[in-house]
Amino acid sequence: MTSHQNHEHPVKKTTFYYPHPRQGAPGETLVFMANIWSESEIAEGELEVTPKHRDYQLWCWICDRSERFTRITSDDLPAIREEFRQSQSENKQS
Repeated sequence: MTSHQNHEHPVKKTTFYYPHPRQGAPGETLVFMANIWSESEIAEGELEVTPKHRDYQLWCWICDRSERFTRITSDDLPAIREEFRQSQSENKQS
């Protein structure tokens, strides 16, 4: 007798972020739209990044370049994070 098991495959989810230019003073909480897409659903929400968030400087950098980053995905973030890290290293050397 052969047994066939139905193994569930993890559903791939991608989050889309829509950053916009910062409008307030330094240290403002950043809030922008985000959508989560999967094979079976779409969820809408907001991303709120406070000054205490570990990626606050990254998101400020992204928002300051919102003409370039009109929409980014969770899949884009590792490369953007690396570019941000390199720009910070270059600024420290200047």
